Amino acid sequence: MYNCPRDFDDGFPIDYKIVGFDIANAIAELKLSAERVDVCLVDGWHTYDCAIRDLTGAYEMLADGGVLVVHDCSPATERIASPNLVEGEWSGVSYRSYLNFVLAREDLYYCTVDVDYGCGIIFKSRTVEITGLPACEPKVIAEWFGVHKDDQLAFKLFSETVQSCCG
Repeated sequence: MYNCPRDFDDGFPIDYKIVGFDIANAIAELKLSAERVDVCLVDGWHTYDCAIRDLTGAYEMLADGGVLVVHDCSPATERIASPNLVEGEWSGVSYRSYLNFVLAREDLYYCTVDVDYGCGIIFKSRTVEITGLPACEPKVIAEWFGVHKDDQLAFKLFSETVQSCCG
């Protein structure tokens, strides 16, 4: 758990309690283990840098055939998808890191479930064949990567096109 106040205690065990955002030591220690993760929930801080870092680190520790469940992949409004923290509901740009991650790779399968601001499901499937998941068209992927760094254009393309065919 990162960005965790020093005095936080909800009574549940926390294996890695980090006050700030630097999780490099925890990730390095976890990667030393020969054991791989079968299922992992990724619900990080909603900035692009944190979200892509968390996705990448979790995916690297995932076993072949393992699954990542990624929270906040389908924000309903541009306000919720703000790159800056907003009061109340906030998914940030987690959706952008999720799409950049899955659309740039060929060693996984993915889909997004329309629940709780969108839960992305990523299957690490180099050896497992998964059928029935739609593929995103190359034209749409190219359009996405053409605008993905622009907050407003990215959300517009996401809500009008990408969400329905690639998410």
